[in-house]
Amino acid sequence: MNFLQAPITLIFVFDGSGRPGIKRGHRVVDIPPYWLEAAMELIDILGWQTHQAPGEAEAELAMMIRLGLIHGMITADSDSFVYGALYVLLPSNQRIEADEYMLYDLAEVLSHAVDGMGLTRGSLVLIALLCGGDYDPSGVLSCGPAVAHALARCGFGDELLRIIESGQSQARIDNLLADWRRRMRAELESNNSGYLGSRHPAIAQAIGTNFPNPGILRLITSPLTSWSSDHNIPVFRTLALPPNIFRLTQFCLRYFYWSLDLLFRRFEGYVWEGIFLQLLYSSLTVFDRQSWRFVGPDRSARVESSTLE
Repeated sequence: MNFLQAPITLIFVFDGSGRPGIKRGHRVVDIPPYWLEAAMELIDILGWQTHQAPGEAEAELAMMIRLGLIHGMITADSDSFVYGALYVLLPSNQRIEADEYMLYDLAEVLSHAVDGMGLTRGSLVLIALLCGGDYDPSGVLSCGPAVAHALARCGFGDELLRIIESGQSQARIDNLLADWRRRMRAELESNNSGYLGSRHPAIAQAIGTNFPNPGILRLITSPLTSWSSDHNIPVFRTLALPPNIFRLTQFCLRYFYWSLDLLFRRFEGYVWEGIFLQLLYSSLTVFDRQSWRFVGPDRSARVESSTLE
């Protein structure tokens, strides 16, 4: 309910049936959770929107951000930047309140300099492939973040993206990837750039002829979204609807088994402030100076007193 107090419009995006069957080394449970239907009903009651992605919700949200449909995404998955998300809110590790988040701006993340060298999206993709991510937790044997970042500084991540996005024939791409792997192994064995700190022949030998795995690379760089071929492009409301107080009352009585007395106390403590603030935030609300009321499409609130400070 804390989100009711914020001047934001929320779209809750759920995973779809096309998401990968394995994630973080575990088989994905394909059975909807028991609470899903009730949660979607509550989201609708509060005036927010729901959307079923064809694949992974994080990839869908990242695409929505890149298309300018939303400003940012709230998630616990830091891999969202690999999908190209521009703004991500992650739960704060040092939060005092339950609704505290850290805002990460992709531009700032990419410009974070190490010895004067920033990152790129290609860098993030390469680091995810080498160190392991959602689809391949193990990555390349013994390759840690420091080595992966050093290889990214050499430009191997950007080159990888250029190769796979070049639009050339698969045979040509395979040849380019073979040469790319050869030069990356050579860098690990020689440290010609000086970025690695030392030579890493064992990691060079661990890079197999199938690296990067084509399926995993495709999941990272071209994930299934509503904007992929053969999918319907979603349409979202631009204005948030006001919370439906009657339906919210019925929902709480039906699912939480609250008494009327408890319902009144919970609404006073957690709901009414957000309801009023949503009225203030709405672009459809006007202030009637004669009655001293904020008037919206379906409700109004009278100003009983005011103080200038």
